[in-house]
Amino acid sequence: MVEEQGIPANEVRFIQECKTEAARKTMIKGMNDGYIRVLFGSTEMLGTGVNAQKREVAVHHLDTPWTPSALEQREGRAVRKGNEVAKLHADNKVDVVFYAVEKSLDAYKFGLLHNKQLFISQLKTNTLGSRTIDEGSLDEKSGMNFSEYVAILSGNTELLEKARLEKKVAGLESERKTKIS
Repeated sequence: MVEEQGIPANEVRFIQECKTEAARKTMIKGMNDGYIRVLFGSTEMLGTGVNAQKREVAVHHLDTPWTPSALEQREGRAVRKGNEVAKLHADNKVDVVFYAVEKSLDAYKFGLLHNKQLFISQLKTNTLGSRTIDEGSLDEKSGMNFSEYVAILSGNTELLEKARLEKKVAGLESERKTKIS
């Protein structure tokens, strides 16, 4: 980042540097004030209670978590009310970037995320006994869902096409149901 992007080294920080709660609060304030431009941290260290969203333009997932709620927690640090930069300059949007490796544990983990999110969605909508399944989009704006990530990471283009067709069919089914009711 320093060499390629020209970001001064003192503006790239790790939340793990903070040994006290006061140091942590100071670093988060530095993010909001614009003195820190890049902040690395784990879901646990930058999770609940962190309000560093004022200048967030992107969230980069360097690993794949084990639960859908961990993804929501990470993205919730930036995709939220109070993000002044996104509101003024990016149509209230924040980039969400995933880093994953084809044919690796990442594909397996996205498969698990898909199944867990599916179960959670079915519980929330009381459709556990239903014969139709809504996969639940990971990102409703871009439309990528867990099945598509699994297909991409598997390296099998036929799986990706299958996931896209299933998503299209689900969308058409949803549209049909809306017209009927």
